[in-house]
Order: sequence, then structure tokens, then C-alpha cells
Amino acid sequence: MKRLVGVDGCRGGWLVVEQNYTGRSSVRFAPTAWIAPTIAHVIGDFETVAAAVIDIPIGLLDTNRTGGRTCEQHARKLLAHKSSSIFNSPVRAVLECKDYDEARDVSIASGDIGKSLTKQTWNIVPKIKEVDSYLRSHPEVLVRLSETQSELIFLAMNRVVTGGGSLVSSKKTREGRLERESLLRAVGFETIPTVGDIPGSTRAQCVPDDIIDACASLWTADRFYRRTCEHAGDANERDSCSLPMLMRF
Repeated sequence: MKRLVGVDGCRGGWLVVEQNYTGRSSVRFAPTAWIAPTIAHVIGDFETVAAAVIDIPIGLLDTNRTGGRTCEQHARKLLAHKSSSIFNSPVRAVLECKDYDEARDVSIASGDIGKSLTKQTWNIVPKIKEVDSYLRSHPEVLVRLSETQSELIFLAMNRVVTGGGSLVSSKKTREGRLERESLLRAVGFETIPTVGDIPGSTRAQCVPDDIIDACASLWTADRFYRRTCEHAGDANERDSCSLPMLMRF
């Protein structure tokens, strides 16, 4: 049986929400959740993966350019008033930096726009580097693994459920979490895992936001496998390491 996998980074590693692909036209989700220490553990036996979707940048630019990658520029246009949720990915050289100050200097010197690097971006560089290294060593995984962005997914989900656009409330608020959980249930989630459902997990390892985003990625993994998902960016655009720069949602 093939697995559908939604992934989001968390403090404990990678929050994985998955279930078997049933092949039914009407999808019902009752996923299991667990924390993987590495991206290699997430993928596991590649042959069992139908589709996996991860909320982390994959292909990276070698030099900074205004607006970042094409997929990031496109995503901001789609999200309109929520465009600030899309940040520019770091340039590839940043992955080798030892600290934030060095990363800022490298980023500013890369290209001719003098673009620095936010602390928020620097904080996820270790995870970006981990995924980048794994994919360059296992390029075959790319046929079933895709980058996403959670707010794009909820935009698509809201279109399906209500015909509306991007969500207004922040996922960090109670209102925002309830809104997202309501959409997940509307698209077929019979159960949404909680932190307490994850074996050995505590709030030091993951938080409800991580679970909600991973569930959203699972929904997109099903759409990716069925070839019904949307995308932001140029489907043919690849970086200097032959990694795609495309967000599916």
C-alpha cells in the first residue's frame, strides 16, 4: 500500500502526518502522526511513497534577485494581503555559513541588490540544508516529493470549500487555528491529530501549528498524486543543482 505524506518542520525534527492511499474518488483522512528525526526517516522506504509534500524550500538561487525565486514571487501575488507569509529563501552559499552574521554578509554580497537575510530564515537554514543534501544524494525522490507553503494550501482549500480567498486570521491565534481546522474537516479530515496523539511527543517537540500545517500538506500530497493540485512558479525551473523551484498546493 502506498503512503501519502505531509511534512512540516518542528523542534523535534520533522512532524509527519500520513495515511495510506485508498484510490477512492472521495477522500477521507484519518491520518497518523509521528516525529521523524531526519528527512531520511520521513521518506523511509521510497517505494512505499505515493506522494510527499513538505513545507520547506527546495531549489535555491545562487545569487539574490529582487523578489526571490519565481515561485515566491508568484505565491505573493496569489496570497495578496497575506503575501508577507512568503519569505525569500536563502541563496545556496548561506547553507555553508557558520553563524547568522556570516550568513548576512554572504547574502548581502550575493548578487547586486544587497539583500540581507532575516533571522527567521536563518533559523530554518539547518532544515533547508538537510533537505537539500538529501535530495542531491537521492534525486529519484523528486518525482514524489514536492515543496509547498501552508498559506497557499489554505488558500486553495478555502477556494474549494467556500469559493473564498486567502485566510485573514493568523494561524498563531485561536481564531486562525479554528478556521484552519474547520477547513481541514470540510475537505475530509475525520480526525486531526493532537500533540497528545503523537507517541512520546511534548510541546517542546511540536506545537498544534505544526500539526495543522502537516495535515494541510497531506491534503496537497493527495492532490499531487492525483495530479489535481495547483502550483506557484515555473514547472520547468531548476537551480544549479537540478532541484526544482516550484510550490505545489
